[in-house]
Amino acid sequence: MYNINTKTNMTKLPLLQIPKGANEFYDSIMVDIEPDLVLGELPKLKEKYKDESPKSLKERGMRYYEAFQKFNEMLKVKTLELDDKAHELHSFVIGALENLSKGQDDEDCNQIETHIKKIK
Repeated sequence: MYNINTKTNMTKLPLLQIPKGANEFYDSIMVDIEPDLVLGELPKLKEKYKDESPKSLKERGMRYYEAFQKFNEMLKVKTLELDDKAHELHSFVIGALENLSKGQDDEDCNQIETHIKKIK
């Protein structure tokens, strides 16, 4: 978490790591499930498995199928996590803005009060 120092207090900013795009998001999930299916590896698969037997090809196909099943499960989890972090960040920002506004309001009131006392 990042720390942000406001005038009134020290507050913790929730960490929100946003993928740069769909490709990065896909790779961030798939890399732990089946590294062969990471986007950068796809063009290399034909060469990598050029001498593969039909039996091995079938086994790899099943492995890839299972990998995509796991990917879909993890996609749901990661999407919910990202959504939760976004809501947490939103709440933090709103709270920080309210604190800054309150601090400014207090400062403005003090200035008005000081000005009124000078007039009396």
